[in-house]
Formats: sequence, C-alpha cells, structure tokens
Amino acid sequence: MEIVLSSASHHAMLFAYVTQEVIGAFGADGRETIIRAVRLYGRQRGQRMAMRARIDGNPIDAFSYNLYSEWECFPGQVECVSSLEGGSFCIHYSRCPWHTEWTHLDMLEYGRCYCDYVDEAIMEGFGVTDGVLAGSRADGHATCDLRFSGKTYTREALERFEAKKLLLGERAKMPWEYHVGHLYRTLRDCIEERFGREGRRALNRALKNYGIQFGDNAKKLVLEYADLDYTKLPPYSPCREIKSPLAHIDRLVETDVLVAGGSSAAVAAAVAAAERGLDVTVLSKGKIGSSGNLLMAGGGFSLDGYSARHELGLETDDPSTGEDMLDRLIKEGFYLNDQDLTALYAEEGPASARQLLDWADAAGQEYVFLPDGTCTASGKSFTPALEQGMREHPEIRRMEDCMITEVLTNSHQVTGALALDLSRGEILLIRAKAVILATGGYQPFQNSNTVSDMTGDGQAIACRAGAELVNMEFFLGMPTALEPAAAQSSGYPFVFDFNFPDLRYRLLDRNFQPLELPQEAAKCFRDKRLSKLANSYLFFQAQENGTLTDRGGLYLDYSENDREKRRESLERFYQRFSPWHRLGYYNRELLSGMEDAVLNGRPLEVTLDYTYSMGGVQVDTQMRTAVQGLFAAGEVTSGTFGACRTEDSILEMLVQGRRAGSAAANFCERRDFRELDPQQLRSCLERHLHCLNRQDGVSPLLLFEQIQQICRAGFGLVRSEEGLKAALDELERLRLQLDELCCTHSRERIYNLEWLRAFQCENLLLCCEAGIRAALERRESRGCHMRADYPQVDHDHFLVKYLFRCQDGRLAMSAQKPRAGRRRLPAGKSDSIITYLTASGLAQQDGSEKRGPD
Repeated sequence: MEIVLSSASHHAMLFAYVTQEVIGAFGADGRETIIRAVRLYGRQRGQRMAMRARIDGNPIDAFSYNLYSEWECFPGQVECVSSLEGGSFCIHYSRCPWHTEWTHLDMLEYGRCYCDYVDEAIMEGFGVTDGVLAGSRADGHATCDLRFSGKTYTREALERFEAKKLLLGERAKMPWEYHVGHLYRTLRDCIEERFGREGRRALNRALKNYGIQFGDNAKKLVLEYADLDYTKLPPYSPCREIKSPLAHIDRLVETDVLVAGGSSAAVAAAVAAAERGLDVTVLSKGKIGSSGNLLMAGGGFSLDGYSARHELGLETDDPSTGEDMLDRLIKEGFYLNDQDLTALYAEEGPASARQLLDWADAAGQEYVFLPDGTCTASGKSFTPALEQGMREHPEIRRMEDCMITEVLTNSHQVTGALALDLSRGEILLIRAKAVILATGGYQPFQNSNTVSDMTGDGQAIACRAGAELVNMEFFLGMPTALEPAAAQSSGYPFVFDFNFPDLRYRLLDRNFQPLELPQEAAKCFRDKRLSKLANSYLFFQAQENGTLTDRGGLYLDYSENDREKRRESLERFYQRFSPWHRLGYYNRELLSGMEDAVLNGRPLEVTLDYTYSMGGVQVDTQMRTAVQGLFAAGEVTSGTFGACRTEDSILEMLVQGRRAGSAAANFCERRDFRELDPQQLRSCLERHLHCLNRQDGVSPLLLFEQIQQICRAGFGLVRSEEGLKAALDELERLRLQLDELCCTHSRERIYNLEWLRAFQCENLLLCCEAGIRAALERRESRGCHMRADYPQVDHDHFLVKYLFRCQDGRLAMSAQKPRAGRRRLPAGKSDSIITYLTASGLAQQDGSEKRGPD
C-alpha cells in the first residue's frame, strides 16, 4: 500500500500542532501571531491564483476564485455544492478534512484560528471584494458557506465557469507537499520573527508531534518544501495553449434529462420526467410552447366517440371505439404502421387530451367540441395550454434560442449532447443521463405547410448516434393557397374542406377542366381524413398529365353551389373560429379576397404543400431508440401512422411525449453520468467549427436551397426511377463536397443564420439520402409514396419498411416486415392507391365519421 506523505489531513494537523504549541507557550500574543501568519498565507495564495487567472484572460471574480483554488482533496474528503441563490454565487461545504481531523482529535479550538481568517485573506489576495464567509462549521454551523453577491453571477456565467473548470482540469492545482510547505514556511517566519529562539522550540515540538502521527518522512518533506519562495508563481502555461476539444466549449450544463424541442411532445416529456423528481432541461430553437409545427395546426384533435363520452365526459354522437380507430389507422397507414405504437396512440390519447385540456382550462384558453368528438381550435391557441404546463413545473429549466447539434455517446450509451446557443453564439456541452428528441419532422421542399426549420435535425442526430431511421420516403401533402396574395401559403383550403360540409367543390386543371376521383371515392373521402391523400392523388395525376398551372397548382372551385349556401358556409366558418381569429381573418391572414372569390364563384388557385413526414426514428412503445438513454417522441419518430397520417399529430406528440418522459425517468433512476468520449467530442467540434474557419466557399444558405431544388425535382409528388436516381446522384455530389464547399461569410457567431444552415444542410442531406434510397427501392405506390412507373400497391413484395443506420460513416439500408400482432398483414395487389382505399372498406369507415382538421 502506498504511504501518503502529504495531503489535506497533513495540512490540517500541521496547523493544529503548531497553533497548539504557540498558544500554549505564548497565550494571546501567540494566537495573534498565528492569525497574522494565516492572513499572510491566504493573501499569498490568493495572489498566485490571480496571476493564473490573468494569464488565462479570466476575470477576477468568484467563479475564477473557485476555478484557481490550487488544491484538490482526495475522493470522499470533501462534500461541496456550488449554486446560484437569489443573485448570489454560493459554495457550501458540508464535509472537509480540516474539520474532520480537528474534531476527531479534539483540536477544533485551534482550527478556528485558520477557518475564521483564511478565506477572507485569500479573497483579499485574489482581489474579490464581494465575498464573505457566511457560516463556518468550526463555529457550529451545518456547513461552511462562502457567498458572493453581484449582478454578474448568472446561470450562464456559472455554466461558463463549469466549462472552464472542465478544460482547466488539474493544471492550476498544486501538490499537497507544496501547500503544506507553504503553510509551514509562513507560520515559521511569523513565529520566529515574533518569538525568536522560543518560537523555534515551539515549532520543533509541533513537528515532533506531526512526525509521531505521520512519520519521519512526512516531517522531512515539510522541511524540504519550507524554503521555497511562495510569493512567485511556479511554471504555468496559458490556458489558450491547451490542445483539447474542451477549449471550444463555452458553457457546461448538467441535467438528468435533456429534452430537445419546443412544442407539445417536448413539454409533455419534460413534465412527465419532472413529476418524477428529476432535474429536467428543455432546449428549444424558439420559445417553448410557441415554436414547432403545432403552431401550424389548422384545427384541433379528435377522439373516438366512446373515449370522448366516458373518459372526457363530452357529448358526442360518434359511435366509434378505440378499437375502431386502431383498425382504421392501420388500414389508412397501408399496414406499414408499428401496430403497437398505433395502439398506444388510440389507448392513451384520451388521457393525454385530458392533460392538455386541464392546462388549457387553467390558462383560460377556450376550445370548441363538435358533436362528432372533434376538438376545434387554432394552432396558436395551444400555446397558452403548453405554457401553463411549464408554469406548473417551474423547476424545469428552459433554454430557448438553442439548437441541439449532436447527441454524445460512449459505448453506445448516451453521455449528453452538444448544442448551439443562437442568441450568444456559444457552444454548449450538456452532460445528461438521458436525452429525449422531440424536434419534429423533416421537409426537404421549398413548398411546405410547416414552420421553416423542419430540417430533420433530430432524425439525423439520432442516426449519427446509432439509432435507426424508418419510413423516410413518406410525406403528407395538403392543398395550400396561392391566392389571394394576402393569404398565400395559408392552409385555409384544407380547413375549408372540413368546415364547408354543405358545399361541393371541384379541383380544376390549368384548362379549367375538372379532375375527378372515382365516384365512390369522391363521395366518401371528400371532407374526411383521407381527403389529404385523395387530393394529393389528383395533383399527382395532373402533374403526370402536364395540366398543372404555371405555378404548379390547380383551381379550387365552389361555383356549383348557390350563392346563399356559400354565404352561409362562410358565416359558419367565421363563427366557429371566432374565439381565436378576428372576423375575416384566419391565422392573421386577411380572407377578404378569398371570400370575394367564393361568393362570386371565381376559382382560387391552390398548390400542394407538405405538412408532415411519416418517416423518423425507430422507437418502441417506451419511446426507446437503439441507443441506451436516447428517447424520441412526436413527429421525429415513425410508426404510428405508417405510410399515411390520417389522424391528429397533436395527440401523437402528447402521447409519445408523456411516455418518453416517464421512460427516461425510469432509465435515469438506475444510471449515473457516463464519461465523455474525448475522441468523439473532438470530431464533433471540428465538424461544427469547420465552416466558420474556412476562408472561401459557398454559403450554406445557397447549398440549402440547392438541396430543396434537387428534392423538388426528383423526390416530390411524382416519383420515378429516373428522377429518384438523378436526385440521389446530385445529393451525393453535394454530400461529398460539403466540407469543401460550405463556408460562412460572416464570422459573427450570434444569430449567424449561415452557421445554423450549415448544421441543417448536413442533417437534411442525411435524411434525404435515406428517403430517396427507400423510395427507389419501393417499386410500388403506397400511401403518400406515388410512383409513376409503379402505380400498384404491392403487398406481396413491398409490404416492408426500409431501415437506415450509420455504419462506417455511411448509411446502411435493410428491410423489415412491419411489427404486427394487432391486425393481420394483407397479401395481394391493388391497381392503385385509390383502388386500395375503396377496396379496404375505408370508404364506409371514414364516411361514418366526420372529423375536424388538424
């Protein structure tokens, strides 16, 4: 066993033995001499600490005071907590070797001469004037408390301190023989100067007692170090010379559960984890509750009739049950659903809806329930409810205007994440036991009916961490306004579809010729959930035939209805949405031009934009991915809706968020923080900073537009082998050249849109590669995937899911049968998507239920 010759215990007992002998020999005069020596010792230590801080360019404040403290005890000797309390930075010591040793040997009365004066002296030498020893265990307090007060002591400043502390490591620490030697040197000089020969005799008696306890070698080591010059700084290289990836970390955050996202899945997950008593942090690119795709929701959510009546106490004439919903969702998903996830949606949707409604009620937010069990609202009306959920848990930490950039792992287990604080331009290292991705979907098209940053961040980040992606070829489209100009890109055409139940409408091609579905399909799918898919099919036919308008649209025509019926329908629409929109507006979009066209029988030009991606991270019913400690919830996942989403994404977010938060809490209860992988951290940071450090190249803003243009041309609504291969080749060329091409022309880090787009280009390229490769392999049409060269729905050969995972830096693809068990998988073929829908009995099912838009 190694014999320790110097430690904090040696330091404590040397002081106690010297003080005992000096006070015993010289009384009050001896005590004053000891105190003078302690003050000198402390000032010299503080001055050395300040020298190091200045060399590293750090401010003289409480954080640097803690950072350059010079000593570090052995594990278990010290229990210390740093915290921000009411604008003060506090350090609480509940255990230390000085108090332990002095108490054990009944010498605490001598120790007070050290504890009562040393901290004040170190602070004086260091140059901080806002600190005070607020309590000492030597005086009977439960903890020794250092308190620093000032406006600069913020949470962000504390995180910067933690990042510097991680980078600095032990560089500022001195060995204990140095500290013990410095203590003895200062005591000796002051005692000999005051008491001469008698003082030396007292010191010799103290050293004899020290040697009896620790041995002669320990005593010799004290004397060996006693003649150093402790007013000078030992050799010290500046912190900027450290060649470590940690040098690029601006702030360090520690949390049990990190939730990435700002909409309902993120809020539900955070609340579920916080209710279990965990430390939870929510990281969002925007304002939590006011960002993400939920803002774009055109309506509300629906429940099966039985649950609406018996679990929420609503009045409804809908006779359906949860089993009916499950059956319909699987068929409408073309059997590519993970049936367990679909069942989870149907079974836990009512409880999740109840939680949202409770939040809304507490926030004073009004929702309207229709007789069919539909909750009707505006997307922005969900914000007060989500903010209420967060308000009820103030312990949840909010980090807004921050983007997660990478999930960090070690041995296939989560260690935390990297993030970018957009408002400060800072790179954050977040240590976490579990990470929940609730970042939304991906839309690689310029025309999308979503928020503008659905760039597949969560999917790509999860895949790079080791998770699998699935169903990446499926996107849900919906009619979107091209006119009037004041409402361009509005989703009102689809909202009207559900709220003009008495109006017939037609879609006309560029020659004003009607596009028709088969009569049975048109009768049953119009103004129902399947209308999005049915209308997408009409756009598909028009594009194939070259009869879209010059802007890629069709004309929405209500002229077959008499004027009075059109007027009544408009009034009913305005009245229904009056709790959330001003009269004549929808989502702040002026509808007077639309109203004039409808009343006067003039067709309105509409296009097909994309609103939701069915592809995402593969999860199980606990929202676990293939990586231990990594969970996902909401649109970032895949499986609930298969090849076509016909129910509400709002409930998917809430159900999966609640489940992910609870599962992450279970995981954290059995885990501690894992050690970071320095090689992975270095690689990620080099990649993150590469485009900032390049001197020339192409702006990521332009590269992002190129990706969108390529996908629109070959990966859009009408797909073929030729177009998909061309798109894949173009994206592969971009991917290979991304590092060489990508360059931010601005070096400013704060709200640098180019830097943000650089991350998003990398993420979107990964998602698009997976989607296009799956679309190429799927030589059929299914759900929202429509192949001009393979129009049949082919259960015999392509009732499979295509999975992707990162392997040696590339995407590896595999095929897998959908996870079934609730409903048997079908066999055979259908001539087209519409033929499948009508033959599956969905016309009767969907026709019996009147649903509101989402």
